[in-house]
Amino acid sequence: MPDLFRRMKETEKKRRKDTDIPDQKIYAPERRTGMTLEEMFALAQKLLKTPGEIALKCETVDEGTLYVYEDCMGGRSLMVGADGAVLFADSSISFDEHLQAYREGLRTPPEDYDA
Repeated sequence: MPDLFRRMKETEKKRRKDTDIPDQKIYAPERRTGMTLEEMFALAQKLLKTPGEIALKCETVDEGTLYVYEDCMGGRSLMVGADGAVLFADSSISFDEHLQAYREGLRTPPEDYDA
């Protein structure tokens, strides 16, 4: 698992040079609980700032977690919890790796997105 975290951070550093995507870190927020799926999707839309021509798709994973992703080559994705905690990943991270990292507690603080 540490190798996955290292890979995610390396990828993040490269991408951050060209975007405003925040660093990832272990993050245990004291946030609202019980967000609806619509609220979770709206949060992902706000954080990803996806251009209108790129479709955002979503799937529920685990109880209280929404996986939102850009349906395009090189698309980014977020795991969004019902508590508002999120984990960003770019296209170099597989869905399984992303989900595993989320389950292990890795989070991207929403405050880093100026949300």
